[in-house]
Amino acid sequence: MKMQNLILFLVVACTAIVPLQAQAMDGRGMGMNRGMGMMRNCLQTLPPATQMKIREKHMDLMQRMIKLRADLHMERLNLERLQMQEAPKKKELMDIVDEINDIRKKIDIAHLDFQNEVRAMLTPEQFQQWRMQCMAGRGRGWRMMWSNDMMDQMLENMQQDDEDME
Repeated sequence: MKMQNLILFLVVACTAIVPLQAQAMDGRGMGMNRGMGMMRNCLQTLPPATQMKIREKHMDLMQRMIKLRADLHMERLNLERLQMQEAPKKKELMDIVDEINDIRKKIDIAHLDFQNEVRAMLTPEQFQQWRMQCMAGRGRGWRMMWSNDMMDQMLENMQQDDEDME
């Protein structure tokens, strides 16, 4: 009787795990599609033309993020592979760490550029509403510690830098 229950349990467990694993492998289980759904929900109060422009910009951002995150994962694998060597060279390790940090910087800049582009399309009130609805709870790591004022200041500094370069 116990053996039958164990076999039944294993069959049920396997049938539950296989679809979850398949879902995770195609990206849905990892939050890959969550972005556009969240974006659609927080754009509902904006005019349709503005919604479309922002959605296009967001899709462009997502395409860049896919490439950058793939590069980041590859560099992390390269670092791990190098660390597995018996005597890895410090310069090679540092070069990969620098590349990882460069990619992270590109990711952060891409997010800030997207926010700047959205800000330019919206009135200040619409931007505040968009930021509260769409950006709330999105921060990970150091971004969660930043206040809105700090983000605003950073965006203004980036705009000033862009103007100075022109």
